Order: sequence, then C-alpha cells, then structure tokens
Amino acid sequence: MRGERDTIVAVASPPGRGLRARIRASGPAVREIARRAIGRVPERRGAWRVRVRVRDEADAANVELPAIAFWLEEGCSFTGEDSLEISCAGCPALVEIVMNGLLAHARESGHDARLARPGEFAWRAHRAGRLSIDEAEGIAARIAATSDAELAAAAEVMRGSFGAHARELCGQLAALLARVEAGIDFTDQEDVVSI
Repeated sequence: MRGERDTIVAVASPPGRGLRARIRASGPAVREIARRAIGRVPERRGAWRVRVRVRDEADAANVELPAIAFWLEEGCSFTGEDSLEISCAGCPALVEIVMNGLLAHARESGHDARLARPGEFAWRAHRAGRLSIDEAEGIAARIAATSDAELAAAAEVMRGSFGAHARELCGQLAALLARVEAGIDFTDQEDVVSI
C-alpha cells in the first residue's frame, strides 16, 4: 500500500462540535511530533496535561493550547506503532489548527506526513495483528455509515456474524456439490441416490 510508512494524523472523535476532540497521530515521525508539540518524548505510556505548541498558518502565529496528551509506544497502541493523541477543546477551527500543526512538525523534521484516509488506523491495526479483518472492515463501515441501518450492518461485520454465515453457506454448498458429483459418478452403486 502506497504511503504505509507515512505518519498519519486524523480526528479520532466524532465529527462536528463537541466539548472535547481527540486528534491521533501514528507512525515513524510521532516521536519528533511529541518532542516539538508537547516538549518531550514520554518514556512510558500514559496521559499528561500539556500545552500543545503549533503554528496557525492562517495568522502566521505560534499558538500554545492546553490539552491532554496520550502517549502509546510501538507495540502498545491501536495501530501497533508509536502513537500520540491530543485531547483538546472541540472547536472545529481549533482542531484543524492542531492537526495541521502536528503535520507541520512531522514535515519539518524531514518525515512524510499526511491526513489519514478513512479507516486507515484500523487498516494499520489489522496489519500489525491487533484486529481481525472483520473488525477492521467493521470500523471502516462504521466510519462510512450514514444511517442507523448501515451502523447495524457494520456492527454485524465487526461481530464476524457475516463471515460465520458465509462459512456455513459454503459448507452447505460443498456438501450439496459432493452429493451431485456422487450421483453423477456413482449411479451404479446401490447406496448412492442420484439427484
């Protein structure tokens, strides 16, 4: 997959206005992002009250925002990669400034960084062995859902019930095919009933 080694950044909380928003960064540049944005690379996983330093390109001004930073090192995060999550005020304009600031920190340190595509965190989690393909597809379906019916279908995918039902149907089809083939090949046998 193209761009697999890019550092990706996206909002990890529901879209729109909210009291708080969570912005997730995952990938090889996250340690540098942490150093530049929160002033340190944590030595262990945890959460800290911080002041996030980013640049608002619209005003060409440096901004410091109160936030909570969540650090998860490689192997302990959702994606299996180093991850930094910033929980800040949920104003959409502020969230955009923080996301762009985190991307800028990564690029300034010489890393490739971009906004994550829908479901890309789940894909990386699957690739790292942290999610089954059903769970990853279910998350992608939830992200894309626009109705209650689509959310219910996504929940079915995540539970793996669709895959279990498909396996059951494949088993029934294989048994039926075996009976048809036996009926064709062994019609002269007494215990074989032709279909």
